[in-house]
Amino acid sequence: MTELDASTLHAPEYWNERYSGRDPVWSGKVNQRLAEQTETMAPGAALDIGCGEGGDAVWLAQRGWTVTAVDVSDVVIDKARAHAEQSLPDDVAARITWQAADVRTWQP
Repeated sequence: MTELDASTLHAPEYWNERYSGRDPVWSGKVNQRLAEQTETMAPGAALDIGCGEGGDAVWLAQRGWTVTAVDVSDVVIDKARAHAEQSLPDDVAARITWQAADVRTWQP
């Protein structure tokens, strides 16, 4: 495996290529620590930075949260948005705002 430096890891091109295949990169399941930390919390607003394919954002939205999901890869944002719109009820999908942006310079 090639070593990656910080500039590569922040480059949209790297992530766009990584997410360009048909197969998912991640499991699509919620991060277990997120689930544990939020399971007793009342739904509110969440910011999912580096949302990837949206597993955490979808899980939160299904539980009533309003989620802003941000990733540097516009390819993965398009995939995550399409998946949410096709697989979730309209009221759940509408609770997620998908944004392609570099969070180092992004203005919410």
